[in-house]
Amino acid sequence: MEGLDEILMESSQITAEMLTQLQTYASDYFDKERKDGWNSWEDNVSLVSFDYLGNYLLQNKYEDHDSQLILVYQVTANIEDKIDDKMTNKEYTYFWTINYHDLEITSDGNLVAESPYDLSLELPDSKTNFKFDPDRYRSEYSFVGYGSLESMFDDLVEGQSFDYVYEENMG
Repeated sequence: MEGLDEILMESSQITAEMLTQLQTYASDYFDKERKDGWNSWEDNVSLVSFDYLGNYLLQNKYEDHDSQLILVYQVTANIEDKIDDKMTNKEYTYFWTINYHDLEITSDGNLVAESPYDLSLELPDSKTNFKFDPDRYRSEYSFVGYGSLESMFDDLVEGQSFDYVYEENMG
C-alpha cells in the first residue's frame, strides 16, 4: 500500500544509509554518556576503540508492533594507573549495546524508532568490572556493558526468547 508506513520485520529492509544513521546516533550517545561519567571514564581512562560488530533484530511473537534492534559494539579502554608506584597502562575490552524499539520505515524511506537507549542500564548483570591491580584495594574500574559476547547474548537476546524471535547480523 503506497503512502503508508511499514513495520520493520527483517534486517534486509535496513539500508546502508539507515544503518549509518543508527550507528552515528549510537556513537554520539556513547560519547555523551562516557563524558557524563556513568561508569569509570575518569581522566586516567581513555577510549582506544569503539567498533561496531553487528546487530540483532528481535520480533515479538505475539504483537506486530513490537520490534527491537540491538546494535553491538566492542569497546576498548586504556587505563593508566599505578602498580608498585610506577605508572602503568592496561587495556580493557568489553561489549556495549544500544537498543532501538518499534522501528518503522516511513513512506519516504526513513527509519524511525522510539527513543533509543542503552538497555544494559536497566539490567543487573550488565556491569563489567576490571581489576587493574589485584593487590590493591582501590583499583577496580566499572563499565556499563558486558565482559563477553556470550553474556550479552544470554541477557539481551536469549533472555527475551520467550516473547521474541531473533535474526542475527553479527559480522
